[in-house]
Amino acid sequence: MKVEIRTHGPVKILVDDVRIIREILLRGGFTDPSPFQILKEGQVFGLIKKIDIDLEMHVRFYEDFTIDSEMEFSKEYLEHPYDCRPPL
Repeated sequence: MKVEIRTHGPVKILVDDVRIIREILLRGGFTDPSPFQILKEGQVFGLIKKIDIDLEMHVRFYEDFTIDSEMEFSKEYLEHPYDCRPPL
């Protein structure tokens, strides 16, 4: 019998408290996003780090102790809400 385990993000972290990871990332230059961030299903919190003038890294933490991240164009671009991810 195959057991399916649903997770939100691609990486599952093995800590008892995700606040530890949050604090490490905050010390590494990540910040809390604006109150306008759209929360995904099961998301506990998210952080953003400006990589350069054009790009930001978004990291999201979920209730099942998974994390996902993505690179997006800076929110300073008018196009940000519509097509945020740079082409691969």
